[in-house]
Amino acid sequence: MRFFVSSLLLCVFAAAEQQCSESDFDVWKNDPKAFADYVASRGRHHLGSGSKVAKDLEKDKGLSASCANCFGTAVSCGRSHCKSHCLLGSCRSGCLDCVHSKCNPALDECISPFKPLPD
Repeated sequence: MRFFVSSLLLCVFAAAEQQCSESDFDVWKNDPKAFADYVASRGRHHLGSGSKVAKDLEKDKGLSASCANCFGTAVSCGRSHCKSHCLLGSCRSGCLDCVHSKCNPALDECISPFKPLPD
């Protein structure tokens, strides 16, 4: 039981750590809309596969693996929790509202203190 509790605390602590660095932030800070568009287009291309989007972000944009995984997890969240809201388009209000409420809080925590995407 002690091992389980220790492992759980370690996982909670690790999840709270900042995953993106200043150099990761440099990738999106000058044009966050273009970055958001890129993530969305790769998400559509890979049918919501967060791991594939994360690999693209590492390869094409130069993000660290840990930071790219934050965005990949957000893409997977959208696929898992917002698919029905986003079938008619990822820019429709129902889709945006769903992603904003169900996926963005975890993304914000993962990349904290950096804010990547326009609200």
